Amino acid sequence: MLRPGSRYQQKDLYDLLRRCAAAFGIDSGPVKGDAILTDGGFTMLEIAPRLHGPKMSLYALPESGQDYWADFLSVITGGPVVGLPDLPTKYFLSNSIPVAPGRISQITGVEEVRGWDDIVDVMLFRQPGDIVSQTVNSTDVVGYVLAATESREESRSLVERALVEIAVELE
Repeated sequence: MLRPGSRYQQKDLYDLLRRCAAAFGIDSGPVKGDAILTDGGFTMLEIAPRLHGPKMSLYALPESGQDYWADFLSVITGGPVVGLPDLPTKYFLSNSIPVAPGRISQITGVEEVRGWDDIVDVMLFRQPGDIVSQTVNSTDVVGYVLAATESREESRSLVERALVEIAVELE
């Protein structure tokens, strides 16, 4: 945590965080970084996209089609961004499965959606008989639909269609 009065250090840290995110190909969305301040400036120890924790992180980077480690290691050791090869980039999108509070009686459509092209997975954390409360944080979610396509619009459309196909019925 930066103390008040360290605006220049804050700018340096945020610039480092942006460079590290760029090395991973992340140009939008939330990221989290852990850094230390040494006599030579900040050193980034860890950076990760914030995708509701490890459940999403397991899928997002591999599904992008990129290998980021060379740039990442270069940047965190103070080196330049080496440059990513021209690989096809996929747009990864995840969305929670919306459900009103109540007891789940049946979940349908999941296996069908899992078989669709460009659906990475349908993750379920609840089953029939479970009681669903109002969603306050990611631990309350019934599940997620994950897609990776050639464009943001395709990913958004595919996830929207999947959410219509998946039905969570309540008692």
